[in-house]
Amino acid sequence: MRTNAPHLQRLPLELRNKIYCYIVDDITLPATRDVSALSHVRARIPACLRLTDRIIDEAAKALLHRALLTVEEIKIPGPANLLSDVPPDMLLKNVRRLEVTKAQKRYGQQSSLLPAYFLHDLVTRCPQLRSLTLPITSDILFTSSSRLKTSAELAATTGLHLVFEHATLSQLNLTCADSSDYRNFQPLEAWLLAEAKRRGRWVELDINITPHVRYVKHPECVRGGVGCITWVQWFDFFG
Repeated sequence: MRTNAPHLQRLPLELRNKIYCYIVDDITLPATRDVSALSHVRARIPACLRLTDRIIDEAAKALLHRALLTVEEIKIPGPANLLSDVPPDMLLKNVRRLEVTKAQKRYGQQSSLLPAYFLHDLVTRCPQLRSLTLPITSDILFTSSSRLKTSAELAATTGLHLVFEHATLSQLNLTCADSSDYRNFQPLEAWLLAEAKRRGRWVELDINITPHVRYVKHPECVRGGVGCITWVQWFDFFG
């Protein structure tokens, strides 16, 4: 079978990609992945295309790009887990829901760092995005002197207000697992709501400060909330 590899590699890349996609049926990308998207696809390359490492890699990239044109939901640790595997000009045209599972300190693009795999780049690749879920850490709320940041300081250090520039986004979910005092999040909440209003946008905001606590129907499990800040709490009513 490997004797066919030189003949295939003589063809133009555009034609080789068409052959890969013709041979392999659509590959479904799971919403949640423990490995990179490219590794997920690479493991599913059939034996007839396992001629050389180069052909396997080419086929995996071609099939991944085809799959990403139809996927509607993506859940990944960070932007680099996906952006490193796709062309710089590729749009994820059908993605409606995007969840990042690794805490992000900043939303805005940072052109001084390379490679440029930033959350801003990923979000702007999704022109039909409706829902964005991001974990944050409580240290982004405070200055070095442990004072809660002002709106100007939050804007300068997090860039989260830039998310409202996305034309179709209607839901922003922030989660924070290292603080349970809702008062620490009220300046962040007020700032984000003001920024959305200033841009003439209505975006549903939810700041979940107990993402690690699962709500269950039980007399001692209660959902709580103040404004857009929500949590789940267990009470010992019968103790």
